[in-house]
Amino acid sequence: DRTYRRVAPGGGPRRSDGPRGDRDRERFPPYSRMEDEPGATDFPDDAAREATEALIEERANARTSRNYERADQLRDELRRAPHFVFISDKDRTYRRIRGVRGRGEAKAGRDRDRDRLR
Repeated sequence: DRTYRRVAPGGGPRRSDGPRGDRDRERFPPYSRMEDEPGATDFPDDAAREATEALIEERANARTSRNYERADQLRDELRRAPHFVFISDKDRTYRRIRGVRGRGEAKAGRDRDRDRLR
């Protein structure tokens, strides 16, 4: 009948800011920006960039608190205009993409790419 306590590296009891505390920040580093998709335009101004980064951070916080429904809503919002951002949770990265195309345009784009490879 032994009781074990977790002890912080400094020797004292572990403190936290919330239910999981600083450990989440260590486990989940912030998202970093990757090179944009070919043909994608950059953000029109700094305000648009900051608004997009705020949404990305809000999405990361929603995922950390396991509010996946809200995280999915934010992901869908980020993919639409004016943001056009693709997020990779596996790599913790994001990048600008070309505007979302309709079905026929996407198929035509694949056909063009296939013709180029020949």
